[in-house]
Amino acid sequence: MSAGQISGGDDISALVIDTGSRNVRFGFSGNDTPTLTIPSVVGAQSSGTETSNFVGDTELLYPHKHMDIERPVTNGVIQNVEKVCEIYSYGLNRLTGRRNADLSELRVSHPILMIDPIVCPSAVRAELVEYLFETLDCPAVYFAHSAVTACYASARYTGLVLESGAGYTAAVPIHEGYALHNHVVSSPIAGDVITGILDSKLNDKHVDLLSPYQYFKRGSSVTHRHLPGITDSYHAFRRAMLVEDIKESICDVPDVPMDDSTDPTPPESYSLPDGSTVTLGTERLTVPEVLFNPTMLDTTAGRNNNPAVQGMVVSSIASCDESIQRDLFQNILPVGGSTAFPQFVRRLTSEIDTMKLPVFKTKVHSYNPAERGQAAWTGGSILSSLGTFHQLWLDRAEFLEHGKGVANTKFL
Repeated sequence: MSAGQISGGDDISALVIDTGSRNVRFGFSGNDTPTLTIPSVVGAQSSGTETSNFVGDTELLYPHKHMDIERPVTNGVIQNVEKVCEIYSYGLNRLTGRRNADLSELRVSHPILMIDPIVCPSAVRAELVEYLFETLDCPAVYFAHSAVTACYASARYTGLVLESGAGYTAAVPIHEGYALHNHVVSSPIAGDVITGILDSKLNDKHVDLLSPYQYFKRGSSVTHRHLPGITDSYHAFRRAMLVEDIKESICDVPDVPMDDSTDPTPPESYSLPDGSTVTLGTERLTVPEVLFNPTMLDTTAGRNNNPAVQGMVVSSIASCDESIQRDLFQNILPVGGSTAFPQFVRRLTSEIDTMKLPVFKTKVHSYNPAERGQAAWTGGSILSSLGTFHQLWLDRAEFLEHGKGVANTKFL
């Protein structure tokens, strides 16, 4: 067995990789949760003609001089396959315990199920399948849309999946295990937009957000640390991590529509790493409200014409054949980290009920909020462990016969 090779023994299970705008999740089929979750960013440090790439929590949390942060996945879509493959290499090395194995030495004896968004460009799939077969030498691959695998995670084959992660929100109707592409409604308003709004409000409140690398602390005294050579993109990356944690810790979706003129909301506080606290009142509800009321966004941002999540759900279902609309309304599945706010399901149900025809009963099924962010990965794990699934893999012989474009004809 060559260096870096992954072997599952006599019974080789599939690897499942879910690539999102914020994280890439790795694990083995049949497991309930992914083994690894790695940020979807690459730190690039240039020195003359040489460039060093840094991947993974440990490397990215250290402020290397002149390291720029690059995001190869934006709005849920892979924009830079080469950089994403750096992340895959790191993750696969971690799974084997060979963290220093070079990408060129890595070989994978497991089939790999890749989870991609409903908006994945065909060119990206073609590049990835070429990488998987020619670089990793894996025996077989399969591509599945995140909305489809999320539906499997709920033990359903038909439903309306409302997925809202970091980079995009989409209402995707699934019928008998297949995504109905012509009836998908999507929007760029998702977690990254919400984080940006919260960051702006914190800035307006003159909150000094310091990550641990930016200060010394002795007792209750905090002294700013001057770090020459640290790039603006790195500072922005670490600040966004902190703002995201504030968002996930104390923000929520209000039960009813609201805006900045709404009566004050009981405040909640968040303890910052330097020991200070930030307190948010009405802002902690009005920030996520943009999912349900995009008109709250600054019109100069060019995003206020996007549909609200409840409108996306109803519009998507209404565009489908009448014979399946009842099943879709009764199987609405919110997934993704931006649906994990505690009151999201209750608010979504209420908003949909005010829009749709009363002849249809609405049922919004609720995962545990902590599980919504990894629902697509979990469904991929379930799908690839089914006894009949081995018939669906794209194997090396088929790839060699038809070329990399086969990924876009075999997987819809």
